Amino acid sequence: MKLHTKFSLSVGVLFLSLGISVSILEYSHLKSVVKRQAYQRCRRIIAEIEATQRYVREVLRPTVSKLIDRNNFIPEAMSTTFISRSIIERFQRQYPDYYFKFAALTPRNSINLADEHERQVIEQFKANPKLEEWQGLLERNGQLYYGVATPIRFKTSCMRCHGNPADAPMALRKRYGDKGGFRRQVGDVAIKFVGIPLSKALASAKARAFVFTGLAAMFLAGLFLTTNYFFRRFIIRPLQILQNGAKQIGNGKLDYRLGINTKDEFQELANNFNQMAEKLKASYSLLEQKVAERTAELQQEKAALQESEEKYRSLVENGLEGVYIYRGDRFLFVNPQVSQMTGYSQDELMKMCIWDLMAPEDRERLKGYGRERAKGKPAPTRYEAKVLRKDGQTIVCEFAISTIMFQGELAIQGSVRDITERKRIEEEIRQERDKLKGILAAIGDGLCIITENHKIIHANEVLKEIVGKTKLEGQFCYRSFFERKTPCTDCPLQKAIENKRIERTEFTYPNGRTVESTFSPLKLTNGEMVTIQIIKDVTEQRRLIREIEERRLYLEKLIAAAPDAIVTLDDQQHIIEWNPGAERLFGYKRDEALGQHLDHLIGKDDSFDEANNLTKVAMAGKSIPPTETVRYRKDGSPIDVIVTGAPIIINDKVVGVIAIYTDFSERKKLEAQLRQVQKMEAVGTLASGIAHDFNNLLGGILGYTSLLKMNLSKDDENYEYVDLIEKAGERAAELTSQLLAFSR
Repeated sequence: MKLHTKFSLSVGVLFLSLGISVSILEYSHLKSVVKRQAYQRCRRIIAEIEATQRYVREVLRPTVSKLIDRNNFIPEAMSTTFISRSIIERFQRQYPDYYFKFAALTPRNSINLADEHERQVIEQFKANPKLEEWQGLLERNGQLYYGVATPIRFKTSCMRCHGNPADAPMALRKRYGDKGGFRRQVGDVAIKFVGIPLSKALASAKARAFVFTGLAAMFLAGLFLTTNYFFRRFIIRPLQILQNGAKQIGNGKLDYRLGINTKDEFQELANNFNQMAEKLKASYSLLEQKVAERTAELQQEKAALQESEEKYRSLVENGLEGVYIYRGDRFLFVNPQVSQMTGYSQDELMKMCIWDLMAPEDRERLKGYGRERAKGKPAPTRYEAKVLRKDGQTIVCEFAISTIMFQGELAIQGSVRDITERKRIEEEIRQERDKLKGILAAIGDGLCIITENHKIIHANEVLKEIVGKTKLEGQFCYRSFFERKTPCTDCPLQKAIENKRIERTEFTYPNGRTVESTFSPLKLTNGEMVTIQIIKDVTEQRRLIREIEERRLYLEKLIAAAPDAIVTLDDQQHIIEWNPGAERLFGYKRDEALGQHLDHLIGKDDSFDEANNLTKVAMAGKSIPPTETVRYRKDGSPIDVIVTGAPIIINDKVVGVIAIYTDFSERKKLEAQLRQVQKMEAVGTLASGIAHDFNNLLGGILGYTSLLKMNLSKDDENYEYVDLIEKAGERAAELTSQLLAFSR
């Protein structure tokens, strides 16, 4: 297929595709314009309806409500739906094709009952409370509409007229009944639906698109023909001339020239073609001349090579490094530098075996290299070895070996450099490095050096033990320490490098070890930034702190639950702890007691000195044995207590006192009662003994008195006295019986 045919087909397909694409885009644009205009009209109608409803709701309804009874209801002045629908009905008389509806699932007025499509829209609004609008195409009564719907969501303020029928105005129930429009719930949804007819507008857009497509097709057809004509005239014809000229030159007609006068790139190409033919013709005539010139140049290069060889010899003999050539075990050439290094003259070296210069410990190794090289096997070309000087000293040299052709045969050329001083310096550096490693290893804390891209370049054994890894060098810190795939958020290493200051932090590794970490930025001599991280394992310390805190809480709870008063003083005898038992015993609240002088607070003039002396004993580092004493409550009443105390000693220094007060007032009363009972018991025992002894005496007195009365007549003058004695004895016997009863 020729170029002209390919071009015509390509341009034709391109223009056809372009025409179809432009037509489709134009129709899509016109269609979107029609939809956008329809949407704007729908939104404008909805906005006017909502404005009317707000006016009724905010102005008209409140005004009418004030003028009528609560049970009365005038929909023409109070119902937003009724008034809006009435306005739309008048609007539709002028625009009958427009569609509007207040649609609900259970409307008060049957004309507002939602159809199937409107039910689906209502369900969408119910399912998505955040949805504020629905829009789209729909077909109604055989006509295409563009519809927009917005939700009417029932609120608490709507429930009077749409909730319980009993709460609604009586006039509303009489007019619409108590079924439709009632029993709504807060959050129920109805919709305002507006539809604009699109059939005519879309037909107009389609017609305009067809007209545009026809015009575009005519334009592209003309453009195609014009392009084809100019392509044939300005491209194809010059190419045919160039093709013919190439054939003529290819046939050996070097005098043939192209005649193109188009004043464009083709003319420039033809001119270049003519120049090429002219130069090609001239090249044949210059070929012999070039051959002669090249021969002369080769002669000059040979002379230059000889000169270069002289310069190389001078460089070898006068250079800083020793250079030698040997075959087998004999030198073929040595420069003065080799003689200077070894202390042997060049003549002496030429007569020596090369292995005699090598130190015994390196000799076999170097011979092995020679044997491998002679067999054609790989052998080191650079190595270090010790050389024996003529004066007996040993020097360390660095050798570089290569195989060359010398005097027509294979030989070994080597260069040697004395590196004894360098080795000494390297050994000193190694010793210093080992010393530094020893110091780092002796540090009790973990230590590592990390680059700014989070790679660990050194880590001591302590750190490896902390994180539980045997190898850390070459690993990323976030992966080795925290098993992460990316650097840590708010990385302290990065902050230390960016802010050029020390960063401190605390974190817990995955193995449960808690550490305190310090990041110190450091700039190396090569300009690289690194961070020295010192890691201190504080796992045990944190565990002890937790145990101390738990024990402190335990003691605080124990002291708080103790029935006795427990008071703690500082070294100035001021109260620093006052438990609930102290509040109950002395009547002072904790906030009132803290910071007060204990002996001034609960001691009075008659007991202050005694209390202060006890406190001084404890402050002197001695314990106070249980001591009965008297202290005073907040209301001034005395209270009998047993006080014990002990010093609080930290680091061999008394820093305070703890005192415990036990209320024994009740026990003291019981002891007094016991003493009284014991006294009464003693009196009873005494009275019983006296009564028994007195009864024995009275028995004799009354017996003898009875015998005496029997021997006396009643007329006897002594009978009356004896009778008095008997009666006195009987009274004494009765008193004795009372004493016996008391003693029991």
